[in-house]
Amino acid sequence: MTASAKRSRRPKGDGALYKVQGTRWNEYSQSFEPTELYQAAQDITNPLDPFSRKRVTGTGHTPQEAKARLERSKARFYRKVGLSQAGVDISRGHKGSLALADYFDHWYSTLHPGRVSASKRLKYRGNFINHILPALGKIRLEELTFEQLNTLIHTTLPAKKKIIDGQVSDQRLLGPNSVTNIYWSLNNFLTTAVNEGRMVRNPLKLVDTPRFVAPTENIPYYMHIVEGMFALMKQQGDHAYERFLPSLLGLRRGERLGLAWKNITLTGPNPHMVLNQTIVREPGLGIIIKPSTKSGKDREIPLSGPFLDALKTLKAQRKQQLKTPLFTPRDEVKDLVYLTATGKPIDLNTDNDLWRATLTAYNAPTVIRGHALRHCAATYLSDLNVGVDVAQAVLGHQSVSMNHFYARQTQKKSRKDIENYGQRLEEAMARTINNPPSEATRAS
Repeated sequence: MTASAKRSRRPKGDGALYKVQGTRWNEYSQSFEPTELYQAAQDITNPLDPFSRKRVTGTGHTPQEAKARLERSKARFYRKVGLSQAGVDISRGHKGSLALADYFDHWYSTLHPGRVSASKRLKYRGNFINHILPALGKIRLEELTFEQLNTLIHTTLPAKKKIIDGQVSDQRLLGPNSVTNIYWSLNNFLTTAVNEGRMVRNPLKLVDTPRFVAPTENIPYYMHIVEGMFALMKQQGDHAYERFLPSLLGLRRGERLGLAWKNITLTGPNPHMVLNQTIVREPGLGIIIKPSTKSGKDREIPLSGPFLDALKTLKAQRKQQLKTPLFTPRDEVKDLVYLTATGKPIDLNTDNDLWRATLTAYNAPTVIRGHALRHCAATYLSDLNVGVDVAQAVLGHQSVSMNHFYARQTQKKSRKDIENYGQRLEEAMARTINNPPSEATRAS
């Protein structure tokens, strides 16, 4: 049998399609891993030289993706040939011939994990896949205009509506700050394209930057409601108390649901917990544990008082769960603090439903978002005169929104300082009236 006969034949209809070994960054294991990819290839004739053939390829995770990229490669080749035949010099501008959708794959692969956290990478990907590429993906980088970008940022995105039960609702899909995040994702993308010489300039610079909108929630009012709710939960022995109390330490939902016993110290002189992972839902994979926080930095938070007691209670509950035959967690999740009665991790949406049910059970007079508990935590720290640098270390938040929560304390302190200043000024004026300056004082 010949060597060629030993090679496995390709299925009919696949054409020049074969598997190749590549390397891709795994956002969840935080490492580069070998990956098997599909590559489609074709030798095509150069219209300007019938005796010359050009081999073009397309690579993707699936045969369909590889073939689609092969077709785009062929289209780019023929477009270049057409420009050359028309007498256009394309030797210096070839990098700009990519469409946004094609360049996105390259740009995303260049986001170095040491400089861009896994959470931010996922946010970038979501912003592009869900909002940017559907509107602009087919447009070539060098053909992108200010008008197209301005329409996307200030008309298309704000007009998007939520889909509820398969129907378009009247509720906005994206808030002002979500649009701002999309703007900065796109700006990063286009700036890189300019730096690589694929575009002459970044037209997004001409588009008015969406501004941060401070939360309109009445946090002091929420704090009053939350205090009453948690007092009743504790009094009634409701497990919701231990489930949600860590949110008042500023933990995000994914961070709270991703808490692991290995990162919690309940005894000794320094009880504390370390936040270094979070729960996320990834399409096609379900609930997974991502080994980093939103900021990409680990946080160590001291434990004391009700927070320490709540975690000790959860530890005791876990000992009881382990005696239950129905409690059979998988090895990769069995160390999580929060698991269902059968040992499964708790989904973010399920947790949100549980919080809403808790609000209803305790007759909360208004709907309070679960994330608002984090805002309450920021305001509590502010009212206790905790420095903003300490609050940022605890909350893992270093954006302009932190200033919003600290503005309340700043205003209170400013009011007191101005009152003291006014009082001192009045006292000084009174002394001056009662003791007018002497001639010597006037002269000096």
